[in-house]
Amino acid sequence: MTSQEAKELLLRYRPGDEIGDPEMAAALAQCERDAALRAWFEEQGRTQSAIQECFRKITPPAGLKEQIISEHQAALRAEWWRHPRVLAAAALIILMTAVTMFWLQRDRGQSNELSIASFRMRMVKEALRLYRMELETGDLEQIRRHLANRQAPADFNLPEALGRANLTGCATTRWQGAKVSLICFLKDKSNPTGAKSDMWLFVMDRAVVKDPPPPGERRTAKENRLSTVMWSLGGKVYLLGTEGSEAELQKWL
Repeated sequence: MTSQEAKELLLRYRPGDEIGDPEMAAALAQCERDAALRAWFEEQGRTQSAIQECFRKITPPAGLKEQIISEHQAALRAEWWRHPRVLAAAALIILMTAVTMFWLQRDRGQSNELSIASFRMRMVKEALRLYRMELETGDLEQIRRHLANRQAPADFNLPEALGRANLTGCATTRWQGAKVSLICFLKDKSNPTGAKSDMWLFVMDRAVVKDPPPPGERRTAKENRLSTVMWSLGGKVYLLGTEGSEAELQKWL
């Protein structure tokens, strides 16, 4: 069972439910193996507990059921929908529906925020804004030590061509609470533009995103004015971006 399949099953789980379904038991077991899924499930549990607590605090008017039954025929003849008790029941149903829809939309929104497309869009914005490199150096080992000291991914693997590119430094950022390493390169060593970097590699733990590329697959996309390529290797997700064509980007892989 994949983590995504487990998440779809766990959306039906409510705190206090008995676990008699083998599939639900397998989904809960997947939580123990996947830290990102476990964090999502714990948040889901807190959300459902909050909803249940809201419902427990709602008290229907006393005698509502008996009143509705006894006055049913009379209400039909006398605009029953305007009766205060009926209006109270309708308001209660509307409130419960609205609360449920709100949390369902929130879950869907969180799922979209964890997508690989969201990661790519956020990282491209980081590359294009006026960020500050935390360390300016062409020494890869110094960069690895700096990133490790910042608890960011440092055991990354560079493609052979990219390993020969001109390193200029590194920085760290965050996405969905996880640390992301940013390694900066300059494609032209003569540096005619005076820029400190014009190609950026982002590295993050693969478990954080919802739909990472499978190992061996490369996904290319145009984001803002950058051409990007994304791949997975050794438990990490890599995103390389630069201005120019996709063909120009491919030569660094």
